[in-house]
Amino acid sequence: MRDDYVKRGAMNRFSGYRIRRKKWPIVTLLALLCIVFAGTFAALAREKQVSEETRPAGQVAEDTSPTPVASPEATPTPVPGSNLSAGAFGLWDPTATPTPTVYIPPGEEIWMADWEDKRTPVVSKGIYVSSKFTVNLPNDTQRIEAFDKLLELIQRTELNTMVIDVKYDSGAILYDFDSELIHKYGTVVEKIHFIPEYIQKLHEAGVYVIARLVCFKDHRLAQARPDLALYYNSGKMYVDDSGSYWISPYKQEAWDYIAEVGKQCAKIGFDEINLDYVRFPTYKVSNVNWGPESATVSKTEAITKGVRFLCETLRQENVYISADVYGIVMSSQLDMKSVGQDFREMTYYLDYICPMVYPSHYDKSWVTTGDWPDKHPYEVIPKSLGYARKTLDSLPVYKHHADVRPWLQDFTADYLGKDRYMTYDADAVLAEIKAVYDTGFTGWLLWNAKGIFTEDALQKSE
Repeated sequence: MRDDYVKRGAMNRFSGYRIRRKKWPIVTLLALLCIVFAGTFAALAREKQVSEETRPAGQVAEDTSPTPVASPEATPTPVPGSNLSAGAFGLWDPTATPTPTVYIPPGEEIWMADWEDKRTPVVSKGIYVSSKFTVNLPNDTQRIEAFDKLLELIQRTELNTMVIDVKYDSGAILYDFDSELIHKYGTVVEKIHFIPEYIQKLHEAGVYVIARLVCFKDHRLAQARPDLALYYNSGKMYVDDSGSYWISPYKQEAWDYIAEVGKQCAKIGFDEINLDYVRFPTYKVSNVNWGPESATVSKTEAITKGVRFLCETLRQENVYISADVYGIVMSSQLDMKSVGQDFREMTYYLDYICPMVYPSHYDKSWVTTGDWPDKHPYEVIPKSLGYARKTLDSLPVYKHHADVRPWLQDFTADYLGKDRYMTYDADAVLAEIKAVYDTGFTGWLLWNAKGIFTEDALQKSE
């Protein structure tokens, strides 16, 4: 046993001697391997950190959680401007880096996830073409001259969009669409039968063309379909301050009718369908009977559901969909519930949401000095649009949301009375446009029912 021990000890000493004498190759190799592993672990740690930073707020990654679904699917993107190697000491050379993954909570709905968007977005700077130029003018020659005058304004300036009345405030439809449903109700008052040809002319000039549809303020449809109208508790049909009847947003057939008009507008070439009066009325409504549906469905739920239906329907026609909302609904729960316009929920479906942030429409609380808001366009508009910005910033990153494109005041609100308004000249309109940009938005539309716009407030075309 002792001899065996001595032999083993001698062998060990011999082996150790050989290692000590020629240790540098193995030590060097071990050192290189340690460096490679250290670099790899560091890269993995950096990747995990990026992944955690892109995770939505409040979501915690756990080993037991389901595998997250990526939307959009992560795809490789080239490393811009460099052929340098990456990784630990350049030991591998990737040609692409992955797009950051957007994590979607399990069971969360992704609206129209399979729909392929073939539309081309436009940052609109537009004007409203009132039915004044179609209904009140006596013949096509004068109507086309009025359109041409506004087209010339667009060509001279930064403007690129027209919003044209198609279904206007009385509910009358101004073009004779090839639609059995529309004809059945007798709501067509053909005044712009040249519009398909004129849309082509606008497109050739690079103009984005929007059809304005007044939705639930609809005197003509209420007369043709009184079962769709709103009523007082007394049984008499509801009438607003302009003497107009209204259709109930609780009625699916009303939404079907609007969708049909929108489809027909898409067929003749409009790029976008703009929904106005997509709300409940507010004038003396204390005695209005909203109908049996109101017992279980709120006004905001009715409008949101209907807007979703229209967006799903009209998107198939490859047009954009926008809706006009009161500016005050972005900050007032009371007003939101009264008219049914839930700004946050509507953004999930619309392509553009258009708050009417006319300073003339606000009260004194919107100005720090307590002066009349109409005199302070720059102060009112950023405050109002600030609520829109706050809402958009709070939305989940994996959900669709609309772009905000406000309506701006290009009219003088002298109806407010002495000392409560100012003349909206170039300085006033410029202040509004600057307020839009300063709040982080890019598109805007100018409203003037008379079709007279302040050219000096607009940049000249190059």
